[in-house]
Amino acid sequence: MKVRVKFSKQGSLKYIGHLDMLRYFQKAIKRAGLPIAYSEGFNPHQIMTFSSPLGLGMTSTAEYMDIELTEEVPSEEGVSRLNDVMVEDITVLSFKYLPEKSKNAMSATVAAEYKVTLGDKLIDEIGADFNYNKELSKFLSQKACIILKKTKKSEREIDILPLIYDFSVEDKIFSIKCSSGSNDNLKPEVIMEEYLRFSGYDEKLDRVNLKIERTELYTGDTDNLISLDDIGINKQ
Repeated sequence: MKVRVKFSKQGSLKYIGHLDMLRYFQKAIKRAGLPIAYSEGFNPHQIMTFSSPLGLGMTSTAEYMDIELTEEVPSEEGVSRLNDVMVEDITVLSFKYLPEKSKNAMSATVAAEYKVTLGDKLIDEIGADFNYNKELSKFLSQKACIILKKTKKSEREIDILPLIYDFSVEDKIFSIKCSSGSNDNLKPEVIMEEYLRFSGYDEKLDRVNLKIERTELYTGDTDNLISLDDIGINKQ
């Protein structure tokens, strides 16, 4: 039985990397006494898959972990048993059963949503006269925004505008929905950097300048994005 667990990651845990989170949940599931399934072979391990790794320094209200159980546990009980063994800055939000042929959270993800808050120092450097909405409208009206994307094996030029599905700002807090996953993974800090550079701010951004929180992950296609949390069902 496949189960999708949604959880939040806050506070100082934003500095804990993906592999450490994997090891943490392996131990937490044992402490919670969940009937987790194991792989076969000489080195059996818990059958567990995480969604797209969260960038170091980011918080999230929408992290996902898919696990496989050997027997059914009611959804409400699954949430309770996990939260009983969680550290302070991790909260399990849902525990839903997936259709058998569902893609795992990692391969299913095609888009992500973020909330980006500017640091006080950055706001001061940009200046009080800066019109965030006007500059954003001009940025999105460009014919193209080409960046050089580097990977371990190659580098290529891409136009990021078609990969931005929603980009808005209110009270200097930005909401970004963009491509994510294995094919065209677009980082929110890259979008913010290109937006500010286009608007005349040329300094390099870092995590001190921006507070970034991932608020949702989506599957489906660009015309019909569906939250990963909407795929499964609760069981009593």
